[in-house]
Amino acid sequence: MTNPEQAMNENTTLLTSLTGFATRVNEHERVPRLIKGWNPTVVVEALDTGAIVSVVVRDSKVERVVEGAQEDSHSITVQGDEELLTQIFEGVTNPAEAVLEGGLAVFGTAQDQTKLDALTLVLWGI
Repeated sequence: MTNPEQAMNENTTLLTSLTGFATRVNEHERVPRLIKGWNPTVVVEALDTGAIVSVVVRDSKVERVVEGAQEDSHSITVQGDEELLTQIFEGVTNPAEAVLEGGLAVFGTAQDQTKLDALTLVLWGI
């Protein structure tokens, strides 16, 4: 059973979801300290639809969100079905639970995974 917020999010595209996520990251007062010196490109891949969106983090903020894979020397890949990814980046679904249930895969260093977990905690309290 989905709650009304989840039902609304089912129609949201991955690009729209990640653009909203970027806005929340950039507007949150605690995030710049959290991601200071961390400059990855997060490539988010929807395995069921083929959608790919890249989130470029530079200088303690999300610099840009673009369609397609933007590889650089520090890339993190996040994979899952588009609906799940959309719900995760909107704060509806806990990413740690999604990983444990096998719906989400994150490929990056241990530091990258710690930063992503910390962002989740700061932004959504989960």
